[in-house]
Amino acid sequence: MDKTIPTGELESLTISEPRIGLLSLPVEIFRNIINHVVLTTGFYASLEIRLVNKLFDTITLDEVLDTPRKAHKDSNSVTISDELSYTALHRRVIDSVVRSPPIVSTIRTISQKLLAHEPALDIVKIHKCLCWITIMETPASSLFARLKADYDPRQSAIKDRIQELEVIEFTDEVLDWFLAVYYTVFYEFDNFKRVCERIKERPAGDKKTPWRIDYISPIFGPIPIMAVRFATEELAIWAYENSTICAYGGTRREEYLRYTSIFGRQSIILKLFEESKTREKYERVLSFGDCPRWAAGAGGLEMVQTLLHYGDDFDVYEDVSQELEWVFLAACTHGHYNVALWCVDGGNLKPRRGSKGKGLRYGRPLCQATQSGNVEMVRLLMGLKDFVTQEDLVMSFKWAMRYAGLDMVQLYFEKGLKIDDEMEGNKTRRKILKVIFDTASKERPQHVEWILEHKVVLEGEDKNAAVRAAANGGAVKCLGVLKKFIRDWEQVANTEIRKAYDLKDRRAVEVLLKVGAEPPEGWNETQVRGWEYSSHIVALVSHSRKKSGYWPQQWNYGTVY
Repeated sequence: MDKTIPTGELESLTISEPRIGLLSLPVEIFRNIINHVVLTTGFYASLEIRLVNKLFDTITLDEVLDTPRKAHKDSNSVTISDELSYTALHRRVIDSVVRSPPIVSTIRTISQKLLAHEPALDIVKIHKCLCWITIMETPASSLFARLKADYDPRQSAIKDRIQELEVIEFTDEVLDWFLAVYYTVFYEFDNFKRVCERIKERPAGDKKTPWRIDYISPIFGPIPIMAVRFATEELAIWAYENSTICAYGGTRREEYLRYTSIFGRQSIILKLFEESKTREKYERVLSFGDCPRWAAGAGGLEMVQTLLHYGDDFDVYEDVSQELEWVFLAACTHGHYNVALWCVDGGNLKPRRGSKGKGLRYGRPLCQATQSGNVEMVRLLMGLKDFVTQEDLVMSFKWAMRYAGLDMVQLYFEKGLKIDDEMEGNKTRRKILKVIFDTASKERPQHVEWILEHKVVLEGEDKNAAVRAAANGGAVKCLGVLKKFIRDWEQVANTEIRKAYDLKDRRAVEVLLKVGAEPPEGWNETQVRGWEYSSHIVALVSHSRKKSGYWPQQWNYGTVY
């Protein structure tokens, strides 16, 4: 791919408007890519989806471009220039993150062939088009995988798809298909129809999979799915009506409905509701059943309202009240305050304390909302009558300390979380102490400092446990905080470095030395350097929560692969 970085091609990527729309490309295309990555990887705790700059800072600048974190650690957001966004999308995201240079080579080859086929096209736009579609169609879990291809079956699947593309002959039929893709992404409806009509008129020949509008490319996917993601509603509806792969029940139809819901395409969903009159009830339920929660996960309040209102009229849900509960839980999970507030006020939902959610962590909205990092959302839940007890506060407090900001921690105590320091053996206090130890190991010094200053005094073995947890996690800053609050710091630190030395815990020994602990008796620096680090790794981004098994199987935010 041409590595020349154009200037002035992309608009500013600072997005302030929260509603998802596709009227302002290419910024909105980029925004939907970010939304998709957020929904498929879990990179949304402590973030709102619309804060594209901050999210890009977290995922791309730190983990992909490998820029020094100290260069922007104190900024609330990072302004992404045209050059940086172009570089990240085209060179790093595809080449480095996917770790599949053949994808770049394939995109370059297709771009050159397509430009020769239609000289009026812009080579830069061709590059952007193919890269965007690759990012969207490839599962985000593969795009952001940190494992080697040999150990990740999804990466192997991507390689197989590339091999399928490498052996194709770039006939006029094939190039017309890619030309239709180009016009889909850049919403040139008249040109799109012209090319599709030309494809229809051309004989299919003896090929088993002719490159027509229904063709499903191994890397880029089918045109109707691209249209519902990128194109105008007029083009997306035309592609749907002239295709068969999305018209019948199956994974592609569900995928079409999914992106219609996520991207807020209300005109399209209303047309699909009308069309559903001719279908059986079970097929309507299977097709539309997950749409409200997907729309809620993307923060599309108007789309949620449309789905629930017209969905009830067209009888596409088994139980609308149950769908409203799912919408509420999805809004809590993703921190969409406006959707949750509407569920309670406008949707007449009466949330039940401890209501289960089919495998979500504890099935409790308070836990989900806390991890989203949205303080106003948590304040809303805590204000509901008979909804939050001490048990709920204690259970969710761990996620406030681990993933949310300091204002969330303060809110918990403001709303009634109690710690009885004087009562020996108090269960609540023991649970809070365990949370402090866990937070110290995750290198969240502000949280640890605030709670030790205002709420908890470490005594006895608790001091050793806190230092041990921070040392095991390699949390130097948290050890510095503990040093301020532990009176007999030298004794505790020397005791813990002795234990770490005996256990050959290289990380713990090194960080304790950094905060002033004395080398233990029998100290041998050469010997310590020969030890391996323990398997515990402190995440660079403390609010990332990519945890195996977090999303239940029946609610899986991922594309079909």
